[in-house]
Amino acid sequence: MKFINIAAIAILLQTAKITVAVESNETTAALNATDETAATTNTTTADDGPAFAADADATTAEEFTPIDGEFSTVDSVMISPRCPSDSMASYPYPVFTIQPSTVAYVSSFPANLVTVAVSGNELQFEWNDAVANGSTSGGVQIGLPSDQFNKLHLGNSLQAQILDGFTSVQRLEVNGFSTLKATLTSNTISALSVSAEGASTAHVVTSTTISSVRSLGASTVMVQAESVSSIQAGGASKLDIDGNVSGGGSVQGFSTLRITGDMSGTLTNEGASTINANTITGSISTSFPSGVTAASCDNVQGDFSCKVGDPPIVDVDVSLYEEISTGTWPWSTVVTCKSGNWSQPSTGSSTSSTIAAVAGATTLVAFLLV
Repeated sequence: MKFINIAAIAILLQTAKITVAVESNETTAALNATDETAATTNTTTADDGPAFAADADATTAEEFTPIDGEFSTVDSVMISPRCPSDSMASYPYPVFTIQPSTVAYVSSFPANLVTVAVSGNELQFEWNDAVANGSTSGGVQIGLPSDQFNKLHLGNSLQAQILDGFTSVQRLEVNGFSTLKATLTSNTISALSVSAEGASTAHVVTSTTISSVRSLGASTVMVQAESVSSIQAGGASKLDIDGNVSGGGSVQGFSTLRITGDMSGTLTNEGASTINANTITGSISTSFPSGVTAASCDNVQGDFSCKVGDPPIVDVDVSLYEEISTGTWPWSTVVTCKSGNWSQPSTGSSTSSTIAAVAGATTLVAFLLV
């Protein structure tokens, strides 16, 4: 019976990969991708962020226009702009840049691309339809004191970057096919958590430890840190760690974990997933047909496939975007805006069906393994 299950799993996973490839090719044609996250492949897959075209004649920082508001209390940023009305609109695909500043401010190009509000201590955005509708380039700058900014939520299929210099960042959340690059070598918070869901991408470099990292729902997370305490990868996701893993966690659902350093914690590996580590001084419990590659298999237990091999090479790309991007939303030039709801690309069914296919495949794999 195990041989029947293996064959079914192989066919199922190949079908899921074909589905993702077909959807990715359609997405790539729409994107005309130039983003460096797509450099390793000619199609947009789960580990790629949405691409954009950088403006060759990039607008200088002096040409950003300040947006009126009182932002002195802001310590958290929500980048997931709301749509102001029911309409069909063509919105740009801006870069949101968060950078240290002695005075808190928000500015944009073109002027008043978004409207802003502060709820509690959280900075929130809404598209300014009068300016955004029809614009083909855009950027938003957010300046906050280096010891004040502590949380970012990025969603709605957007791209953002955090420049180095912040010292108190605690949480980074990315979802909805969004892309984040963050350089946090000045950060002193060891309780930093990083998560990506919904086919999103997060690249984070820090000089301290990270308390937890999650990569779920066909997402990719790459971090560089001294060590990571807790990890989770699931739903056909990828998690790359340039550093050590000192705590526990799980890899499941056709996901991949790569660790350049030592794994001294306790991990479970199941659901046709793979782990590639350097040394394992902790333990890994693996269920068939998942696999492990490491310098030694001594601390790998269970019904598994383990082989001795070289450690992975993880290169976390946090190179800066141009602060002004050209082009509109990656799937279509039209965004459907519904009053009170988040804006969504009108042709976003490609991404949705890809994620659904992967989720369905991993669920059926789990059933076949029972």
